Amino acid sequence: MTHRPILNELVIINVSTKRLLAFSFVFLLLTTTTQGAVTLTFDNDLEGFSGNGTHVVLGMEGVMKVETGGGWAANAVSMDMSPAFAAEWDAAVANGGTLSYDVTIIDSEQTTSAFPGWFESALIFNGPWNQENENLLLELAAGGTQTKTVVLSVANGVSTSSSDGLIHGDGTPGTRQLMLGANTDGGAVSGVTLYFDNVTISAVAIPEPSSLALLGMGGIALVGRRRRS
Repeated sequence: MTHRPILNELVIINVSTKRLLAFSFVFLLLTTTTQGAVTLTFDNDLEGFSGNGTHVVLGMEGVMKVETGGGWAANAVSMDMSPAFAAEWDAAVANGGTLSYDVTIIDSEQTTSAFPGWFESALIFNGPWNQENENLLLELAAGGTQTKTVVLSVANGVSTSSSDGLIHGDGTPGTRQLMLGANTDGGAVSGVTLYFDNVTISAVAIPEPSSLALLGMGGIALVGRRRRS
């Protein structure tokens, strides 16, 4: 009787196992549940925002220009979240994610009587209310321009902090409002102009249960074949 070498059998098992695991991982990637990031680009309009905002072109890009007075003006513009934005927001609250935006400041467009003690952009999520400020470094003497990308992690819960790098929500159903504006030293600043762009909500992708089950089956098959070998 002719026996197949044990080495060849192990090679066959190893190749088959690799194929099974490769298929499992590919299937997992293809069936991952995700809404996909939702971005407000302001290419053609204000994307539903209202208040002290106008649609302008800065450089080659459409942006939202926000003009307001000094002091607290974090709610200069606001919008009710669209269904797509709200769905991605709810997913980010439940599973983790980020809320980000680009803000541009042209120093010569700010009205100041002295160098301000603070000059911040501000974002508010209302539902429940949660404000997060981001410091912007002015260079009034140099007349500079800066664009900053602000990235906030979405957290589940309620918070009154405005400087922890988190934007909170508790999944409460109903109207969800997003607000943008400024928070500045009112004793030194009487006029603020900011340009907002690329407001983006992005939730962490969570695999579907069927995908996890298939991946687990692949792991079980791997263990079983190793024991038989």
